Amino acid sequence: MRKIVKGIVFGTVLSVWSMSLWQMVNATPQAMPAMVSKPFIVADKPDTPEFVSAVVSNGKRSPYLFRGMSNQTSPNKYNGLLIENETAENPATVSTLDLEYKGNANSDIVVNYNRVPSRVQGAAHLATASVPLSAGRVISTTADGFKKVSFTAQQLGLPEFNAIQKIAVIPPSEGRSKLQVDSVRVNFAEVNKVMNALFFTVAGGGTGPVGPKAKVKGSPAQPTDVMVSNNSNQPVVAWLTLPTVCTPNSQCILDVKQIFPEMTCVAGGCFQGSVTLNPNQSLKYRPAANPPGIQGAILSFERAPDCGVTNAEFTVNNVSQSAQFAQETVNLSVVNGNNASIKFDLSQGGGAKWNTNFGTVAYQKPFQNYAGDNLNVIGVFPKGCTNCSFQTGPPVCGFTPSQCSGPNGTICTNPDPNTCPQYCSFQRPASNPGGDVNIYYLGPPQPMPTKNGKLNQILSPSPRN
Repeated sequence: MRKIVKGIVFGTVLSVWSMSLWQMVNATPQAMPAMVSKPFIVADKPDTPEFVSAVVSNGKRSPYLFRGMSNQTSPNKYNGLLIENETAENPATVSTLDLEYKGNANSDIVVNYNRVPSRVQGAAHLATASVPLSAGRVISTTADGFKKVSFTAQQLGLPEFNAIQKIAVIPPSEGRSKLQVDSVRVNFAEVNKVMNALFFTVAGGGTGPVGPKAKVKGSPAQPTDVMVSNNSNQPVVAWLTLPTVCTPNSQCILDVKQIFPEMTCVAGGCFQGSVTLNPNQSLKYRPAANPPGIQGAILSFERAPDCGVTNAEFTVNNVSQSAQFAQETVNLSVVNGNNASIKFDLSQGGGAKWNTNFGTVAYQKPFQNYAGDNLNVIGVFPKGCTNCSFQTGPPVCGFTPSQCSGPNGTICTNPDPNTCPQYCSFQRPASNPGGDVNIYYLGPPQPMPTKNGKLNQILSPSPRN
């Protein structure tokens, strides 16, 4: 690498591949959190005959090998390569992804990422982007037939400021397929390689490392509706805040009046607006078929999102982010503060069933936030806990939590369905929307419900064995 840099400095003519590497180095930080790659299988049992995920050696290199062995694979079963942060509390921000591959160019690169927490949106919410291997820039082809490809963050469908949870390379799961992957680099840094395959069971409703792989046929015709209601006995100002740009390679609504025409836009633009709701008054959004998505919307009351404000957050009709892996998601957040009790009701209408992250808890009844930190309240990001069970990044409103929503109120930094389930949001495949998302303003923060002096059963179940 030193020779390459030296050659560039003195104007030496380099190959296209070397020049591309130099551009990547200049465009991204040199120091970044370490990442690790692991082969995986999502199936009924570890010794399934449907997939092969392994490291092979041919004397010259030791690539990952992924094979699909069945023509009748369930849509929730798949295999591939998982790329993760070595430490969850120190996530990487991806500017470039490079790898060498041989095989099916229609294999997907799926990225689970968080928007970086801020004093407006304190919770680090899970979002998904997906592109085929064929979308990358082909740099060259090696003598043994591997294609060297490079992706920028924008080509991956990521915003500039992102915090990566997981990257997965997933070959087609239907039909017999073969894919080899080698020399994975993120921001020009080599990704460490793990030899042993991970296994994720679909038994009991479990899913893979980037969620269920939905089987999509065409565009969803029945979108998800949204209703906002004032269930208090006093008028209240409702604020809606949208992103100013859509995530790359997707379609979304950027004007609050396209959702709720009754709102008045702020002076800076219609990414944010407000309207006063009288007691029992409602706003209704009922889009036509195949609408653009609502991505990362924040609903707050009394004040626009800021420190000290409760956020009701939702992403719906966002199938354009990834037809197979994008998730509709809803949650409440008191990460930045708590000025109101808000309730979500997801029980009306159709679409896929809602579950918390990892499918740990199925949606059963409306959920809300209460006064206080809201530790272990299902569907709620507690105070200061940007990533539900731990804090990601610096405190956004000057509060560092000593507890988050982990087992027994602890902080656990490696989210896992068995040892550290995350249940601060409800999600479902965006490819199967429908029904209503109802959001109710209840008034100032309500006290935790008690029964005979003890807290009612609103807490998470114990981690599964």
